[in-house]
Amino acid sequence: MKSIAVALIFFFQILAVFSTELPIATPERGSNPDLNQAVTLYRSGWNASATELARPLAEKGEKDAWFLLGLLLEDAAPARLSRAQAMGYAYGRAAAAGHSEAEFRQIITGIASTGEEKARTEGVRQLEEAATAGNPVAHRILGELHLRGFANGKRDAGKAQESWKRAAELGDKPSLLLLAKLAEGLYTAPEEKVADSATVVELYRQAAKGGDATASLRLGELLYSNNPEESRRWIEKAISAGAPEGHATLADLIAATDKLAARLHYEEGANAGDSRCMVKLAALLSEGEVLPPDSIHWLEQAVALGNADAAAFLGATYLKEQPTESYPYLLQAAKDGIPQAQADLASLYVSGRLGYADSHAAVIWLTEAMKSGDADFQYRLGYLHEQGTGTPVNYANAGVLYTMACNKGHAAAAARIARMSAEGLGTRKNPVQAWAYASLAIERGDHSVNDLLAGLDQKIGDAGREQAREALAKLRSASSPFQSTKD
Repeated sequence: MKSIAVALIFFFQILAVFSTELPIATPERGSNPDLNQAVTLYRSGWNASATELARPLAEKGEKDAWFLLGLLLEDAAPARLSRAQAMGYAYGRAAAAGHSEAEFRQIITGIASTGEEKARTEGVRQLEEAATAGNPVAHRILGELHLRGFANGKRDAGKAQESWKRAAELGDKPSLLLLAKLAEGLYTAPEEKVADSATVVELYRQAAKGGDATASLRLGELLYSNNPEESRRWIEKAISAGAPEGHATLADLIAATDKLAARLHYEEGANAGDSRCMVKLAALLSEGEVLPPDSIHWLEQAVALGNADAAAFLGATYLKEQPTESYPYLLQAAKDGIPQAQADLASLYVSGRLGYADSHAAVIWLTEAMKSGDADFQYRLGYLHEQGTGTPVNYANAGVLYTMACNKGHAAAAARIARMSAEGLGTRKNPVQAWAYASLAIERGDHSVNDLLAGLDQKIGDAGREQAREALAKLRSASSPFQSTKD
């Protein structure tokens, strides 16, 4: 049987496989400010907060809110039945209310949720018939099927590009943005060829000319270093078109050279209701670890709009002195995928400072946090596995996690590996390897293993010491002493 450690390494390798932005529709802004805020949150990846804003609007019969709920439920991987049913219901309600795209997205729902050949064949047939009849949205959705590998079982970016070009020719403006993103490499694997920068800029320019605010903002970002004047024009055009987040985009670009102008843009964007500007402004107004009233005001405003960064900011601020006050903010930010908030929430659960301890929840949230690749989160999760806190004692998993952190320069992780190697926890006893890791930990500033190293130095003798020095020289390789452990 393969070791648990090897299985865990394989799992983490899967997590490292490229992930791409889904080529799904960019919802249009309308007259409803709450729905517009939900759209902004959706575009920022804060799906939990976007859902909270969109759901009550959908229940009032808002077709665009139902459509947005469907998008929020979508996933590149085959959907679980429960989620597929929810997606189908949301898109069904949107289609019944007259949303032109919802019916086509139901086709993707059916293919993704079942994975059945019959569903795929029938879905592709329906889309091809609509596309042949000249429906631009059908061309766009068909392109998405090709890119996801749903059309013929194999991912085909070339056919996706062809479908989106045809959709754009027929007047589908969202397809212009999809073509630009595809050219930039947002929908491709790292090894796949992407277009040159001039082509990418021109595609975004076409989409921006079509009135797409997202394209205008990205075009402004791409142009800034070579043509700041044109860059500002496109960003300001997006702002005028109702995209207050453009203030943050512009302020971020000019902050290094004109701090006062940047601050004015953050203020203008905050007053216009952009939560990202509110967070940036709050940070500028902060005074060390103590938040002044103005900072708290803007962060609270941003939290009310569902901004996960603002929630994480407030949660971290209150964490040390007011853990119960910190909790709801950290929970909101953690649900929206902020790694530091997930780790902070885990520390609250394991410490018992909420008035109770929930070590199992701590493991769950810290597992989410460590997916970001942060070495300290990997180390902390490894420690929970080693100690059996919130999970059964698993030295092999702990060792793999420590090794991942150690390979990124984490001193305490090297110290833990040294102790485990010396004691044979999760791997065979290996005093030479333990000497190397203890030495590495000390070099990095962790002196907790000074006594351990002294004892190992006497134990291994001159011959072992030479081997240990060679092992120390190789420690920056990816090899792990925990891969050989058997169940």
